[in-house]
Amino acid sequence: MEYQDLASPTHGLNPETEEVALPQKAELKRRLVTVDDGLGNVCYRRDSVDTPMGNDKQHQAPLAEPVKDIPLLAERSRREKEQQSFFRRRCMVDSIWIVLALLGALASVLGFLIDEVIIGLQALLGEWMSLSTGFAGGWCLWILWKVPLVLLAVLVTRGSPAAAGSGIPEMKAILAGFPIPNYLSFRTLIVKVFGLAFALASGLGVGKEGPFIHICGIIANQLLSLKCFRSVNKSTTLRNQVMAAAVGVGVSATFGAPVGGVLFGIEVTSTYYSVASYWKAIFTAIVGTVVFGQLATMGHDTAFNLFWTDFESAPYKAYEMWLFVLLAVICGLASSLFVRFRKLVLVIRQRYQVRFFGRGPFMVSTGVALICGIWEFPFGCPMMLPLRKAANDLFHSSDLWDKDLSCNWNEPIPMFASVCMFLILRFLFTCIIMTLPIPCGIITPVFAVGAGIGRLYGEILHLIEPEITAGGYAVVGAASFTAAVTGQTNDHNHAKIKLWENISRHITVQTHIPNRPERTLRNYFDRGDRV
Repeated sequence: MEYQDLASPTHGLNPETEEVALPQKAELKRRLVTVDDGLGNVCYRRDSVDTPMGNDKQHQAPLAEPVKDIPLLAERSRREKEQQSFFRRRCMVDSIWIVLALLGALASVLGFLIDEVIIGLQALLGEWMSLSTGFAGGWCLWILWKVPLVLLAVLVTRGSPAAAGSGIPEMKAILAGFPIPNYLSFRTLIVKVFGLAFALASGLGVGKEGPFIHICGIIANQLLSLKCFRSVNKSTTLRNQVMAAAVGVGVSATFGAPVGGVLFGIEVTSTYYSVASYWKAIFTAIVGTVVFGQLATMGHDTAFNLFWTDFESAPYKAYEMWLFVLLAVICGLASSLFVRFRKLVLVIRQRYQVRFFGRGPFMVSTGVALICGIWEFPFGCPMMLPLRKAANDLFHSSDLWDKDLSCNWNEPIPMFASVCMFLILRFLFTCIIMTLPIPCGIITPVFAVGAGIGRLYGEILHLIEPEITAGGYAVVGAASFTAAVTGQTNDHNHAKIKLWENISRHITVQTHIPNRPERTLRNYFDRGDRV
């Protein structure tokens, strides 16, 4: 049993006697009886004792004994706390599933709206380009379309600098326990959505997977800030589970691949992944995929999958497995060159941007947009296609001048020259565009570059052996190059297999997982650096 004085200096405490000075003849001392019931619960009782005036401590009356019913009060308090904690836990369990369902649905709806805006702007681009009367006129119109939209994306991003870039590295930091101010705010959400839409509509080689993961993280944070979900937000464990599920639904809502999205969330977060988070991420990704599929049937683009193929059930021979391994080696060397060139671009910008373009982002963004527009238009339709359509053409099993494709890759220059120029320009422009202060993802541009490497490799083999399907090598090249550049393997491969809805290339796509020749080479040359 422990006794504590409750006297306060504001009540006239005498520091020598620890007594309260009162105007009456009797002096009142208040003390607190503290009882620990042994269960971690502390009960208190306040006793008042009258003592005669004066500073003689020998006249002070002894403290009153604590009441005998204190253990009963402690037991009742413990039971009330247990009952309250049970209902609180029950509400938290129910609330988190509601949060996850809303997160999956809202992410899919927002992704659908972004796609519709981009499709509308691309249709407007078609009408804009139809105004040209010749090669020079079309060249000017293409540049006049690209530059203003890029500047508009930069201007919008200035409203919240946290919206620039991909968003995946920052989400990894947040999931690791390092919060970033204003990174998950509602203002950043608005800026990210509009900046991404303008950047994609301009024709720049940017992707939306990384930015959309950031967008889903903001949606999750805004849902948790609501009063009805405050109990979930107070729990660090549940909050981390919701944020990890947001990373997965960002992939599934973009690509329609729930398994790939969950695997991406596991690989991105950290080396430790809670088993309890796995089922919540699966649930969120499935909700997002179902909603995304239903909305896709109502939009202008009714294709549920981002990419598609038309391969046969067994489109490769047994000896081609060694050719796929060789392609993985080539992708590893190309990924090392990609990472090194990106570092070179960053060094050049740090040294010479202020001297030639100033400190503001508008001049350098205008220069990059002009360079892209000047070099893209002369090589015809393949360079002006969105990355999604260009990759779908490269995955096609038929010739690249087939009428079912988005454009004829054999005009205005021969097919081999078109694929080579697509590969070189997209390789260089992707490294440069990634440094601009706009929302931009790296997965889709790198995926298209890998598809170009694989298609060129397959076309060369097709000249030697006509039975070889060149489009199959584009699939393997895309998966290999993407895994080598980003350092992720399982998530990208499962996402691509789900996107294509064709498991005939499952073994060939997974070829580099046990061997991983492309990542081994990249790590050897770049010491494990990745984008």
